[in-house]
Amino acid sequence: MTTQPKQTEKLIADLANRRADLAAELRDIVAAAIADLAAELRDIVAKIENAPAMTQHHYGAYLQIFTTVAQGDKVNGGVLALALVEAGANSTGVHSAFKLAF
Repeated sequence: MTTQPKQTEKLIADLANRRADLAAELRDIVAAAIADLAAELRDIVAKIENAPAMTQHHYGAYLQIFTTVAQGDKVNGGVLALALVEAGANSTGVHSAFKLAF
């Protein structure tokens, strides 16, 4: 009867290790996706940031990107926000636009 609790403990430990491995793998995938998206957005962000500000910190331009690209999906919007900032966008403008969009 003592082997059952030991097997259960081992199974729980194995599951916890697998969960940690999957979480690390997911973080790597998301970080790579954000970096790839940021690379795609660099030219757009540079044009926005170099243009005269029509709204404070260009939040209007970033709001337009959120509504067009994320289409109401807050998770996609969060990934997009991180990519915009990584691409050089004004973080205050991105944050303001994110709050308005979601």
